[in-house]
Order: sequence, then C-alpha cells, then structure tokens
Amino acid sequence: MIEQICAKWVDDVVAELYREHPEWYEQYGEVGREKCREDNIHHVRHLETAFQLGNISIFTDYAVWLNRILVAHGMTVQHLLDNLCRMAKTVEKRTELTPERRVFFAAALAAALDRLQS
Repeated sequence: MIEQICAKWVDDVVAELYREHPEWYEQYGEVGREKCREDNIHHVRHLETAFQLGNISIFTDYAVWLNRILVAHGMTVQHLLDNLCRMAKTVEKRTELTPERRVFFAAALAAALDRLQS
C-alpha cells in the first residue's frame, strides 16, 4: 500500500538523482536505475514500518545495514547519502503522505543521514 502511495515520490527521487549524477547511468546502466528504484521502495517500506511502530531507530538501523551491503557491492556511502538527502529535501512537499508521516519520515531521514555521516 505505501509503495503505491509513494510511487511518484520514488520515481521523482530516482529521476533527480540520475539527472544530478549522469555518470551513474554510464556506470550502472538501466539495470542500476531500476535497482535504485527498488532501493527507494525499500526505503519507503522501512520508513513506514518505523512510523507504524513509532521508532526512528528502525529506519536508521536499516540505513546502516544497507550501507554495509552497498559498500560490499562496490558502492560508496555517498550513493546512499545522496539518495536519502534527496528524499529528506522533498518529503515535506509530498502531499500524498499524511502530515504525520511527512514529519516522521523527515525526522527519520535526518537521523539516518546523521548516523551515516558520523
């Protein structure tokens, strides 16, 4: 359900990331773009789980875990930081989300960014 609600947000984030980083398309191709979209769907699912349980740590722990996986596959923390930062910058404008979700998601994304940068 949350994936359907956030589909446009996910598509917008991926499009913006690939506009800002055209080298990603050269390096990872369409498969990489689709993986980025899938990753963003996972981000949204984890944000929603954290929201439902009222526990930001669920999302921050997920972000740290995901970073380890991405680094093991040749990516850098900067890839994830760019992605989560783009989500954080745009979440408050996503009217398809309830105001409570926008506030919670923004706080969870900020906490994850802080944790990944420390």
